[in-house]
Amino acid sequence: MDRGGGFNYDDLYFEMVQRHNDGAIFIEIGVYRGGSLQFMSEIVKQSGKNIKLYGVDNFSECYHVNGNKITTYDDCVAALSPYPDTSLIVGDSVDIAKQFDDGYFDFIFIDANHTYPYVKMDLESWFPKLKSTGYIAGHDYCEPFAGVKQAVDEFFPHERIQLKGSCWFVPPLKYMK
Repeated sequence: MDRGGGFNYDDLYFEMVQRHNDGAIFIEIGVYRGGSLQFMSEIVKQSGKNIKLYGVDNFSECYHVNGNKITTYDDCVAALSPYPDTSLIVGDSVDIAKQFDDGYFDFIFIDANHTYPYVKMDLESWFPKLKSTGYIAGHDYCEPFAGVKQAVDEFFPHERIQLKGSCWFVPPLKYMK
């Protein structure tokens, strides 16, 4: 499958599955056409671990193929059809965050709207949902997405932001020096 959206963080997803045990809960904010969430679903399945996966997107984009309107939601549903345990949530990421308790997730990956105000709102909304032992990361910490870098740098002023390719990555506070 064409994973779309510049998916190039398979090593990060492998690492997260490897680091976590049964009962972990992951969420991807901004799933586009579902390729990266499909990849994560497959490596969780292959690991044999019971890791719950969520994906959130407003699925506002569409395109045309042979005169037929195709939405990114249609693509995502098709990509995830072999993984019935992966939950897809349609809506605004900030509103969806309110549906989860604080400290709920073991891994949060942010790859939605890449403008500064939206990245900032996603960080403010989703970071409280992370367990104290959890990992948070995101995509496109690079040009031409200056808003991503600015928001992440402002949100984590004292923590070391680690880079994995074009992804930013912040390990749990307990691992920070």
